[in-house]
Amino acid sequence: PIDLDIDSVPIEVHGHQDGSAYNGHYGCRVYHPLLATIGDHGDLVGAWLRPGNVHTAHEAERCILGVVGRVERDVAPVALVRMDAGFPSATLLAGLDAKDIGYVARLRKNSVLRNLAGDARFPMLPPPDGEPRIRAREMTYQAGSWGRARRVVHFHVQDPGELFGREFYLLTSVSADDLPALELLQRYRRRGCAEDAMGQFKELVRPALSSSNRSKSTWR
Repeated sequence: PIDLDIDSVPIEVHGHQDGSAYNGHYGCRVYHPLLATIGDHGDLVGAWLRPGNVHTAHEAERCILGVVGRVERDVAPVALVRMDAGFPSATLLAGLDAKDIGYVARLRKNSVLRNLAGDARFPMLPPPDGEPRIRAREMTYQAGSWGRARRVVHFHVQDPGELFGREFYLLTSVSADDLPALELLQRYRRRGCAEDAMGQFKELVRPALSSSNRSKSTWR
């Protein structure tokens, strides 16, 4: 089985190319394609060119379900779809659940998650020597738009020599018995390979897209 990584990649343009648009999040005019890669290998298996002003998760359900079916038919079974915090919409999660496709995604922090995490004592996960100390707490969380509650793991990571740690939340459809907290974190962190591959793709296509034909403003 393989892990499939999904992400959007803003590609800045310097004109008024068809399909490009100003994106307030990035503060420039972009295309906003959606990419799918086989994370641990960096192989690109899907790309969808979208207008520059769409949200990160725009058409994600259709794209992800389509590419998962094709990858499982032609390559290997998909164990997990990995996504960042821009993707976990109610529609996408419901679609993945309906197809029994496993996923893990980062969640944006909010007051409800902070209240659930509280100040309770974490179970300790023994770190290797010289590595960050990682503490994790299992929670059940339901966002207002979701149809049901889902598993969320609250992580607190304290790097060696640092007084304060950093906190983040991972949402997943996989049970704690099948994928314990530390293994879940390790699997999600391997998104770094996919992000490298997506960065290379962006650098490869950016010169072509940013200087492609643009609408004429003056005619002779």
